[in-house]
Amino acid sequence: MAEVILDIEDITFSIDEESYCWTFNGTLVDMASWVLCEAGNTVTINLGVDQYICLIDSRNMTQEFNQNVYSFSGRSLTSILGEGATPIHNTWDATTTHAIIDELAVSTTDIAIPSPDIRITNWNLPEGLFVSEGETPIALIKKISTAIGGIIYTEGDGTLVIAPKHKTPPPLYDINTVDFSVSDLDDIFTLTESREVKPGYNQVEVTDEPESDGSVISIEQISMDTINLIAHLRVTIFPFVPSIILLTSHNSISIVTSDPIEEELTEVIEIIDGAGSVSRPVLELVSIDWQDVDLGTLNPNGTALSSEIPGTSLVSITYITQYHDCTVTAQDSEQVQVYMEDV
Repeated sequence: MAEVILDIEDITFSIDEESYCWTFNGTLVDMASWVLCEAGNTVTINLGVDQYICLIDSRNMTQEFNQNVYSFSGRSLTSILGEGATPIHNTWDATTTHAIIDELAVSTTDIAIPSPDIRITNWNLPEGLFVSEGETPIALIKKISTAIGGIIYTEGDGTLVIAPKHKTPPPLYDINTVDFSVSDLDDIFTLTESREVKPGYNQVEVTDEPESDGSVISIEQISMDTINLIAHLRVTIFPFVPSIILLTSHNSISIVTSDPIEEELTEVIEIIDGAGSVSRPVLELVSIDWQDVDLGTLNPNGTALSSEIPGTSLVSITYITQYHDCTVTAQDSEQVQVYMEDV
């Protein structure tokens, strides 16, 4: 790949929490660099010792205060594994997860990208277990990574990295050197925790059909007042319960819980082979509007849905979910940690 060097005036990179690739917006010093940034071109941006190989999405030239401003935007090379990629229809023979990732990341695109950096466990897959029915390469790679407990992201040079979610496995936290330490001298008031409780913990199965018994326990932050040290949490438990108790081990923290609160939500979801899922556990289905093939009645079980007729379709559903609102109040600015215990 020929290197095209651009004279950058300023540039900003960004990435969403759930995204696998990064994007950027910036301005160029002169027209000579701007001419090289035609949409679809591949360019290399050198920032000190860091190098970014990217695809150009757009460029624009405007005039401000009688001066030309040359702007451009783009994204990492790995974005071609999703946006614009040809959907894949395939059933794999006996193989491994690493072999599938290599195949999807390298041989399914017209633009050459580096070989993926695979750091997760290499699982054996029996013949016919892994199936794609019109999914993009990155969707299939995400499916494998999620099943094995990994995350995916893109390095500056366009390398797709599939890495374990935790740099240090949780059982080894106590003997590991910490990267950053927070004490009660820091002005911190943070409450975050979310977890699904499912059977078969610490077991991995790679499949195109999600399975769950629907059991859910999650704690999410709704709002935070860092001045008065008050936070509101959404506590969702399925099977639903009429009341909950949250305990605190510190006498400067108080927790008040509400009666069950019902909320009506509308979501558009995909049903694949008769199975799909929504973002929150279903207390009651209000309406079902099939956008494609009518697969009959939907049966909810927590966040999981199953259709009366096996098949693949798109459906808009309105449903009622239930949760508890919890008010957490602190008397000082020490750190507050929220966690769930197994009993």
